[in-house]
Amino acid sequence: MSGYGGYLGDGTGYLPPDYRSMDQRVQNYSPNVPPMPPTNHHSHPIPIETNAPIRVRLYLCEHLRRHAPQIFTQGPLTQQQKSTTSAKYTTKSNKQLESQPSNQVVWKGYISRNGTKVVPVIATSHTNDALQYIKNIEFINITHRLTLENNFEKDPLATFTLRPTMPCHKDAFDEHLHYYPKGKIGVCPIDSQHVIFFCAHGNALFDKYSENQNTDTATCLIIKLPPREESTGDVTTASTATPTATGGNWLSQLSSMAKLLGS
Repeated sequence: MSGYGGYLGDGTGYLPPDYRSMDQRVQNYSPNVPPMPPTNHHSHPIPIETNAPIRVRLYLCEHLRRHAPQIFTQGPLTQQQKSTTSAKYTTKSNKQLESQPSNQVVWKGYISRNGTKVVPVIATSHTNDALQYIKNIEFINITHRLTLENNFEKDPLATFTLRPTMPCHKDAFDEHLHYYPKGKIGVCPIDSQHVIFFCAHGNALFDKYSENQNTDTATCLIIKLPPREESTGDVTTASTATPTATGGNWLSQLSSMAKLLGS
């Protein structure tokens, strides 16, 4: 039997080519099973060009149907399935990041100083408390620089750490860190009731609340502003009273800021 195929001598039909060796033919002989696809001397299927004869392409299709039936049983993807598949690879929004465990990225955005010196940053936190205050903002825009005394005792509502998004942004982020020497902090208003304290290395608040004392990062505190009170008649309220000697400096500044934000 020739391996090249051809018409039968009696003219009853066409015998397809059989590329197997004689040993393979004898070992795998079965009159009801079509011959295996052509292989090279490494027993790998010989690649068939797309412009091969129709008979060869049908032969390859039959081989795939036998050895890889899932190709034919899996229907085309619907539009909804395509959307679901692509959604797995989209960037997580800040609201999705709310469920991230501790020490994971909980926020992505930018830090700036009075609208300038914009640097892309990411925030990590020991807890997820910080995200509820910053998830709806894109910029941490520092508008004030305050001097805090060492006896600052107001507990933050939450803390988080800021670092540049990419190593190429490190120098620009360091400029923000160096802008606040020891004893100085940056303040970013979030709303009429909350502000962010931006603390760099050398500040007592940084030393107290930093995650790992990494001097290349900034520690940020969510602080609740004191209530904005008005003076009525001859009654002097807390916002207009003379600051006390202990801790009065920062309280006066925060009270003034509360009035500014509330106006």
